[in-house]
Amino acid sequence: MKLDSRIHYHDVEGGSNNPAIRLELAEICAVKSCMVLSDSDHSYEHTFPEMEYYSKLVSPGQYLVVEDTNVYQWNGWTNIYDKDETAAKRGPMEAANDFAQGHPEFARTDWCTGLHGLTQQPNGWFYRTNRSEQQRV
Repeated sequence: MKLDSRIHYHDVEGGSNNPAIRLELAEICAVKSCMVLSDSDHSYEHTFPEMEYYSKLVSPGQYLVVEDTNVYQWNGWTNIYDKDETAAKRGPMEAANDFAQGHPEFARTDWCTGLHGLTQQPNGWFYRTNRSEQQRV
């Protein structure tokens, strides 16, 4: 699709709990319209606080996307590296569900599944709707 001429992106590697990474992201998003795609540690304990932090950086009219919300959700699907044999694990989907309850400034959408029929992030797209709710870091 050759999006480089239309979209400027920054691939920031490093943990969202790292203060240097947070500073870099805050500086980028302070001067540009920002969409954030989170694809990191898939535990609930990491994903939920990461969503809370990233939500402050997302510009109105942009998205916060949480990858791999399907990691423990598909019936019959097994993550060979992190099996959920007891069906008790909480990951990105559960974090996204809890995040959605406390953030009315985001509209949850699943347009990617409707468009393509399959996605790695079902119900993991959050559209920022309201500037007045936005908090900058």
